Amino acid sequence: MKTLVDFMVKLRMAWASRRLWQPFLAQTREPDRVQRELLISILRKHRNTRFGKEHDFAEISGPEDYALRVPIQHYEDLRPYLERQERDGTPELVAEQPIMYARTSGSTGKPKYVPILGDTLARHHRSQQIYSCCHHAEVPGLFNGSILAFVSPAIEGHLPSGTPYGSMSGLIYQGMPWMLRRKYMIPAEVFGFSDHNLKYLLIAAFAIADRSISFIAGANPSSFLRVARLIREQAPTLIAAVNRGELPGKDEMDPALYRKLNARFKGSRRRAAELQGLFDRTNAITFAMLWPNLKAVSCWREGSCRVLLPALQRELPESLPILEMGYLASELRGTLPVASLKHLEVPTLHENYFEFVERGDWESGNPRILTMENLEPGRCYHVIVTTRTGLYRYFMNDIIMVGETYGRTPTIRFVEKGVGVTSITGEKLYESQILQAIEILAGERNWSPGFFILVADVEKQGYCFYVETHENLNETFAAELDAALARLNLEYESKRASGRLQPIELKMVREGTGGLYMNHLVASGQREAQLKLMRLQSREKLSFDFEAHLSPTP
Repeated sequence: MKTLVDFMVKLRMAWASRRLWQPFLAQTREPDRVQRELLISILRKHRNTRFGKEHDFAEISGPEDYALRVPIQHYEDLRPYLERQERDGTPELVAEQPIMYARTSGSTGKPKYVPILGDTLARHHRSQQIYSCCHHAEVPGLFNGSILAFVSPAIEGHLPSGTPYGSMSGLIYQGMPWMLRRKYMIPAEVFGFSDHNLKYLLIAAFAIADRSISFIAGANPSSFLRVARLIREQAPTLIAAVNRGELPGKDEMDPALYRKLNARFKGSRRRAAELQGLFDRTNAITFAMLWPNLKAVSCWREGSCRVLLPALQRELPESLPILEMGYLASELRGTLPVASLKHLEVPTLHENYFEFVERGDWESGNPRILTMENLEPGRCYHVIVTTRTGLYRYFMNDIIMVGETYGRTPTIRFVEKGVGVTSITGEKLYESQILQAIEILAGERNWSPGFFILVADVEKQGYCFYVETHENLNETFAAELDAALARLNLEYESKRASGRLQPIELKMVREGTGGLYMNHLVASGQREAQLKLMRLQSREKLSFDFEAHLSPTP
């Protein structure tokens, strides 16, 4: 059966290369034409929606006209249209009723719901096949063994109307062609577990039992590293499970579900003996030791994930490639690979219409709108997208850097979130949420906060809260702040629950530190009259050393 499945996978890759990947590469030679035609197609489809009528979609003739008639949008600008369409079934934002929504965190504390239409999933499947084709072409044997992939749950809940919401990665995982589905070793049901400890224990059990893993894929390398730690910490439990052919966690799940999952579990006394031999020799077990057939890993390499790559590399053979997962968000798949081993990705110009604003122009309040042909290598830009699913001139608050040109299309890579947002492991925490959480705690404690700042520390995989106050705060306050942020940000809550994000660390600073920090900002070039104190920063961008001003008493 394995030989047949491998043969069918090769046939599938050959078909996808001819029908999908090669045509996509051809489109990179005419990006202006492809983008213009796509924009007009999107506007024509949705011209009779309320949003389309309000912004004269029927009269728009091209990109220049579009930029004049439709202002740049944020999610909160679009939310009323989405809510009315979901409530009343009228075409407010998109011409057809969404079949479900992708859910992610919003800046106001209310989740964002991104529409998924009838053909959205099919389009994402085609993009996924292009992604797979490129990697398959450049990494021999990549799909010869099992695939260990990390995704979010396909269905996470339902709106009051009954419409489901979940994640595109989970839906794509569930809908894989049968021959690829046999390659993916973790049953889709595992990713739906709300108990993160049990979920990761099951992932570790499935993974350690299968010696043939040839490819590991997932957006954030923190997931891989958590499984690595769990395998080392729970080795006796996991080896015993492999030896018995029985998954751990039997008493913690529905019996019928356990039987279904256990039927997929590849227990083996021979594999258990091999694992025991490995752990008898050393406790420093790595992925390279567990899976000698491993050919590549795919994850985010940029932004806050970059700092995790050395730890991930230590799990792998020295020459093993770590491929770029690409520019991905709940709103869209933003790039596809054209040269996997060089980490070259081009915008999904056939699926999404792109506009850009140079980083300095946006932050100075004087945005000059650019399209792909205007981009310059080595420069950073904010991204504005128009999608087939109702996001019109949508400001992503993402910063990309332009690389070399492929065909006539610029390659791009994600650099970081924009001003007022941090993301260590995908939580996308907003400054407005920090302010709201502090306001809540101040009200509950009858406390007037002085100077404070929350600093994202990627190396520690957590946040430090520096505060100047006469009140003697302690770790209880840090826990309360942690809980308040979890209530306001569902991704933060998920990452904290899974252990990928560490608890907030409280650090009291000496009296006058806030003033010293503001003096530092002015001395660094900010105008005192226009000084805006950011309450959320990343450690690598912070030029002031708060550690040198810590209070001697807790």
